[in-house]
Amino acid sequence: MADARAWLERLAGNRWIVAAALALIALGIYLPGIGVGDFVGDDEALDAGVVWEMRHSGDWLFAEFNGEYLPPKPPLFYWAAATASVLHGRVDEWSLRIPSAVAAAAMVGVAVAATAPAIGLGPAALGGGMLATLPIVFREARSGRCDMLLTLIVTGCLLLAALSPPGAMSRRARWSFWSLLGLAALTKGGAGVGLVAVVMVAAAAVERDRRILTRLLDVSIAAFFVVGGAWYVVATEHWGRRFVDEQIIGENLHHLFGGSGISDKGSGTTPLTEHLFYYVIHLFPQTAPWGLAVPFALSALRRADPPRAPTLRFFAVWLVAGLAFFTMVSRKSPYYLLPLAPPVALLAGAWAFERATGRAAIERVRFGPSARRLVALAAAATVVWLAARLSHAKSCESFAVAQAFAGRPLATILCGTLLGAGVLGAVAALRRRSPDEGIAAVAAAMVGVLTLSAGVTDRLDNCASLRPFAAEVRTNTSPDDRVRFLDSPLPAVVLYSERRIPTLASSQEPPPSPFFLIVPESFDGKIPEEWRARAETVASARARVFTRKRMSIRLLHVDLAESGDEGDDVPIGPMPGTQEVRYP
Repeated sequence: MADARAWLERLAGNRWIVAAALALIALGIYLPGIGVGDFVGDDEALDAGVVWEMRHSGDWLFAEFNGEYLPPKPPLFYWAAATASVLHGRVDEWSLRIPSAVAAAAMVGVAVAATAPAIGLGPAALGGGMLATLPIVFREARSGRCDMLLTLIVTGCLLLAALSPPGAMSRRARWSFWSLLGLAALTKGGAGVGLVAVVMVAAAAVERDRRILTRLLDVSIAAFFVVGGAWYVVATEHWGRRFVDEQIIGENLHHLFGGSGISDKGSGTTPLTEHLFYYVIHLFPQTAPWGLAVPFALSALRRADPPRAPTLRFFAVWLVAGLAFFTMVSRKSPYYLLPLAPPVALLAGAWAFERATGRAAIERVRFGPSARRLVALAAAATVVWLAARLSHAKSCESFAVAQAFAGRPLATILCGTLLGAGVLGAVAALRRRSPDEGIAAVAAAMVGVLTLSAGVTDRLDNCASLRPFAAEVRTNTSPDDRVRFLDSPLPAVVLYSERRIPTLASSQEPPPSPFFLIVPESFDGKIPEEWRARAETVASARARVFTRKRMSIRLLHVDLAESGDEGDDVPIGPMPGTQEVRYP
């Protein structure tokens, strides 16, 4: 028994094993039901459409979705999702989201393994556990967008800089740094590159040591231009001015200085006060509960142990300089905070570990209700599951919640019990003023909440999905019919209706009659009176449109032909300058 215990302690003291274990636990939290929810809103649907085009056209360099959209981001994430779809056998919600889940789990493992030598295995492991359960990380790990992959790359890049000696950096580390920075450019253009640059400059200023920057300036910088710049060169050669306007200017400079990129259609401006405090206000809700410890962690930096102080200061610079960088950027969104999740969690983990009586994470923590209370909690969770099972909910939302609980009996009962145990443990820890018990209890509650919410939010998304409307479009139109969006395309309708649908501006001449028009409620006023008078509603639905609130959307059949002239002499075909192709 003593030998077995010693062996387990050696395993638990190995940073690589701890990092791998936490990464696997994180993956276990992110993966369940990851493909259940439809693509809701433009963002995921547009990225899924680009991946669809890559797979079905075979063009992985210059895919264009719906004949109108250039890829809104550089291709690294699309390549990862397309590779997943090859392994999975089809392009769907699962194949688009799995790269984000794997990237999030890898980020947790990298953060723990890399920082353990500098700040200690206990604080690093605690920070890794906090990182895995941050709400913003959990949400974006289950989203089919490039941000989680970018965060993994930026984390690796900045940890290389943070953990290298100030006056020296190995040749391998320099080449790795610039290669990772190139991959950041290949994932989201200037967003990752700008963040890394701002953090590095700020770190050199805080430490008053320009060697932090000058040690990187050698031939290894070529890796950045080769890895990050090659695709931009060939894409500019292929698409020309259009690519420069839509991708380089629209998706980079407009985000920084103002204006709209292709992914910002319909987005408004931000008042000055909100612009300045937007990310400070959103930081804590996005990182709760662990982010609430950050102000205390920052105030404790002056008392940090000398061996750990430089690394912890770098994390603080990463956080503060990152907030300043994103505040400067014109476009705002809470998920932009994602690359700041690692310093939030690692600062909070180091501070909390010190408060938790200094015991290592592998030591026994006094946490857990009595067996009688656990049985009572399990019974209560079972009652919730039975109520969901027997529910006869009428609304889509109520039915979705009931199905989420009823469809996963084991997860509902176990996670409900874990959530209840976490709440009781947190209350007990407050009474006993025991930080270590409190941390363990909150962690248990977070795992329960996140696991339960995954099934609920995905099914709730389906209540706002455009998939049913797209099915109506597919059912009520033939491949030869002229189907047009009015003024702005909806990527989810294109994706789920499995056909290309050109866009017709309300000021343009209409196509030969008859034709079909897809009109969201917010565009009703743009329908010309002549078209409105001769329009018949073929199908309608209520869904989330343009990544905003729900609204009605209609498929109209418009026939502008005069009586006795049905337009038989006009050949049926796509709008001039477009090619209408039915998706297989």
